[in-house]
Amino acid sequence: MFSIVSQQQEVTMSSLDFLNDYINPSRVKAGQSSTSNTHFLARVLDELEIGDDKIFTTPHPQNNKPQHCVNLDYDQLMLVGMRESKAVRKSVLAKLKELSSPKEDPMVLLAKQVLKLDEENKRLASTKAHINNKRTATLMNKASQAARSRSFIA
Repeated sequence: MFSIVSQQQEVTMSSLDFLNDYINPSRVKAGQSSTSNTHFLARVLDELEIGDDKIFTTPHPQNNKPQHCVNLDYDQLMLVGMRESKAVRKSVLAKLKELSSPKEDPMVLLAKQVLKLDEENKRLASTKAHINNKRTATLMNKASQAARSRSFIA
């Protein structure tokens, strides 16, 4: 649907995404029935006193019928989420806190993984060299013993 925009802990999301990704899964987990978009939007409009000019429509993914929704910032998401039951509130609050927590830059994470893999490759190369040195020493020892036994016999 609509992507979540998060920059420097600024979180915005459509009411439809909030309903489908946060509220309804939390309601189902708490043993409650899912809420329809029309009922949820009515609650959002009542709680936030948003005017009709902020409402926009998006096509339903299955039947292409228009669905009404509004964009909500983090504070509005919190206000709307707090209208739910205790179990749903706890779940939604935990998800919103996780969403607003600062995320590490993906490039930094990738660089850390590359460095870790590079260290592992160096360690493996060192181990391989050590094994090859032992093999060489073993072969030389066997050759030396064979030469000694031949010279001893002759």
